[in-house]
Amino acid sequence: MKFNLKPNMKGRWKLLIIFGVLFVTICLLLLMIFNEGKKTYTVTFDLDGGILLSGSLEQRVTQGQNATPPSAVKEGAYLRGWSASHQRITSDIVIKAIWDTETTVGIIYADSKNQNFTEIIGSYPYLSGDLYVGSYYDDKKVLSIGDEAFMNQTRITNVHLINGIVSIGERAFAGCSMLKEITIPSTVSYIKKDAFRDCKSLEVLILNEGLVRIEAGAFANCTNLKAVILPESLVSIEAGAFDGCNDLVIKAKITEDQKPALWKNGWEGSAQVDWYVDPSIPMLPDIEDTEGDSVETDENGNPIETTVNDDGTVTDEKGDPVDTSGSGDK
Repeated sequence: MKFNLKPNMKGRWKLLIIFGVLFVTICLLLLMIFNEGKKTYTVTFDLDGGILLSGSLEQRVTQGQNATPPSAVKEGAYLRGWSASHQRITSDIVIKAIWDTETTVGIIYADSKNQNFTEIIGSYPYLSGDLYVGSYYDDKKVLSIGDEAFMNQTRITNVHLINGIVSIGERAFAGCSMLKEITIPSTVSYIKKDAFRDCKSLEVLILNEGLVRIEAGAFANCTNLKAVILPESLVSIEAGAFDGCNDLVIKAKITEDQKPALWKNGWEGSAQVDWYVDPSIPMLPDIEDTEGDSVETDENGNPIETTVNDDGTVTDEKGDPVDTSGSGDK
């Protein structure tokens, strides 16, 4: 007896194909229904001064999906990351670029065993012009500028420090005779002994709130420095911090009576200090007239209002004559 299996096999293949198509169709329908219930959100990438190279700054993203960061560059900086995650978006969001300063080549860092932090310990002698000190090196946070790290770098003109540095070491920039400008970030708490001594070209020095201590000679002999504003956070200044700054005017944000105990005598050196004047304390009136002559006073020394008449006589507010000869008789 012979059996014909070919028709049955063909029928089975047809059924498999039909079921396969149905399965795919159902899956697509379910996916469409699933996605139909999901919202879409706007993701905006803020380059914070950077220049777009490729990609889109504004993207519509389905709930739970990822946005694609654009490619961008910024002069003197590199893209360290983004302010928020661009994955699994669940709301409208603005994601800002985080830039870090391109650190000047020639800075020497400590070979620290700490995986998170390091410090600057020196520099090569050819540095010149603008000096950029970034906040990271080899993925380690730069916490301090060590002693003598840039001492006698006579061709440096400007120093750019990024927030994150905590202290500036002894003689760190001493003898940088061409240094003209530096801003001390708000994260710096300590400026150590002689840190900027003999920076004779220094014209602009900005000390931000957050600075706690300035040690002896820190800005000694910065002869071209004309004005400095001390932050209210400053707790300690050692004697001679501004020695030799003969043309400097230091503006304090406190009254002289509020000066902290750790502001040692002679901290200002030869500089002039302008103390804050409390407007709630009334000033003594100037009792001189416009010609420089003393105003008439009564027997208690209080100024009295006088009137010069057409005939040349002087009377007080009551109309009584006033003796202006100096004898004191009316």
